[in-house]
Amino acid sequence: MHTRQPQNSFDALQFVLKWAVLLYALLVFYITTVPFDFDLSLKGIAREWRQAEKIPLLHTHGGRLSGADLTSNIILFIPLGFLLMALFEEKRRHFRIHFYQTAILSFAYTFFIEAFQLLIEDRFSSANDVLMNTIGGMLGAGLYPLLFQYIRPRVLKITEHLRNHPLWLFWGGLVLVQVFVAFAPLHLYIKVHHLFKQIVRLLASLQSFPGVTQAPLTQQHIETFLMGMLIAASLAFVLKFQKPLPARTMRWLYGGLLAFYPVLSFLTIAKRAQPFGLPEAFFGLLGVLSGILLFFRRTDPGFKRNQHLSSIKWNRIGLRMIFAALFLVHFFFPFKLKSYQVWLHLLETQNWLFVPDIETMLSTEFLLDKILIMLMLAPIGYAFSHRSLALALKDRITRIFAMGLVTGLVIELLQFGIPGQNAELVALPFYPLGAIAGALFERWWRRTQIQMAQRSPLRHFLAIFRTSPAVPVER
Repeated sequence: MHTRQPQNSFDALQFVLKWAVLLYALLVFYITTVPFDFDLSLKGIAREWRQAEKIPLLHTHGGRLSGADLTSNIILFIPLGFLLMALFEEKRRHFRIHFYQTAILSFAYTFFIEAFQLLIEDRFSSANDVLMNTIGGMLGAGLYPLLFQYIRPRVLKITEHLRNHPLWLFWGGLVLVQVFVAFAPLHLYIKVHHLFKQIVRLLASLQSFPGVTQAPLTQQHIETFLMGMLIAASLAFVLKFQKPLPARTMRWLYGGLLAFYPVLSFLTIAKRAQPFGLPEAFFGLLGVLSGILLFFRRTDPGFKRNQHLSSIKWNRIGLRMIFAALFLVHFFFPFKLKSYQVWLHLLETQNWLFVPDIETMLSTEFLLDKILIMLMLAPIGYAFSHRSLALALKDRITRIFAMGLVTGLVIELLQFGIPGQNAELVALPFYPLGAIAGALFERWWRRTQIQMAQRSPLRHFLAIFRTSPAVPVER
C-alpha cells in the first residue's frame, strides 16, 4: 500500500474523490434511465415486473443471454467500485472491510436503479444487471491496490495545480458542457452494423451544409460557433494566469483544441439518435479558430504591469461579448417577431403560455433545455453577487432571486412573440435557480479556492474586479 501524504494533500484528494464518486454515480443513473419515459400507473408497473428477469443467468423468454450486455454492465461499474474503494482507503487502511463495503454499496445502488426502471416504459429490470454490476464494482475495488499507487501521485499533482490555478476549472467546465450537449441523451449503442449506419448518416449530414446547399443556418450552428469561440477565448484567458507551460504541452493543448469538434462529431456515432453532424463540427472548429485568432496573443515578458492588466481586461470584455451573443441566440433566435394578428389569435385560443404535460417535463430534451437555462443565468448571478459584496448574504440572495425571476419573465414574454420559441410557465423557476447557483459558486470560489491560491497570479485577476475596499459582510 501507499504511505500517508501531508494533511493538505490528503484533504484535497478526499475532496476530489467525493466529487468523482458523486458525478460518476449520477452519470450511471442517467445512462441507465434515459430517456425518462415514465409510466406511473399500477398497470404499467405490473407489466414491467412481468417482463423483468427475476432469476440470475436466466432469460425471461428462454432466449440466450447477450454477452455484450453482460460485459457492458460489468465495465460500467468498474470505475465506480474503484472510486469508492479509493475514497474508503483514504480515510482508513482496512482493505477487507472496505472491499465488502464497496460490494454492498454497488449491489444497493444497482438494485435501486433496477427497481427504478420498473417506472420506465422502454427499460426492463433484470437480476442479471444487478449481478453483473455488483461484479463490476468488486473488480474495480480489486484493481485499486494495483493501479492507484501509480495514479495517486498524478491525481495529487493535478489537484494541487487546480488549487493554485482554479480558473482551469472554469475552462474545463465549458468543455464538459459542450460534450454533454453533444452526447445527450447518453443512450449509446455500440454494434458494428449500428456504427456503420451512423457513419453513413454522419456523412449524409453534409447535404444540410449551410451556404453550400439550400439548407438554412440554424440556431444550433450559431450556438456551436459561439461556444467554440468561448472555449478558445477562455483558454487564452486562463493561460494568462498560468506559469509558462512546456512547448510540448502547449502543442498538445493547441492540437487537442483544434481537433475537439471533429473528434466529438465522430465519437457521437455511438448514439442511438442522430449524431453530432459534420456541419456542427465545422462551425465549432471555425469558432475555435476565430477565438484563437482574436484572443491568443504573445505576451512579451518585458511588458509593464499596466499593459498586462489592460490585456486581461480586453480578454474579459471579449468573453462577456461572446457570452452575451450566445445568450441572445439561445433565447431569441431567429430574431423575428410574430405579427399582431398572430398575437391576437394566440390570446383568443388561450395558447399564449405553453404548459407541457408530465411526460414532456420528464423527457431528456426538456431537462437539457432547463439545464442550459440555468447555465446561461449562472454567470449573471455570479457577476451580480460579486458586484454586491457589501450586502449581507441574505439580502444578496434575495436580490439575485428577484433579478433571475424578472429576467425569466421578460425572456418568456419576448419568446411568446418569436417564431420557433415557446413561452413556458414551468421554465420560470429555473431562471432564479441558475442565478442563485452562480452566486453561491462565487461565494464558494471567493472563500475557498481564492484563499488557497496565495502564490497564484490570480491576485492580479481579483484586483481587476475589486469594486470596494470594504470588507464584505457575511451572515
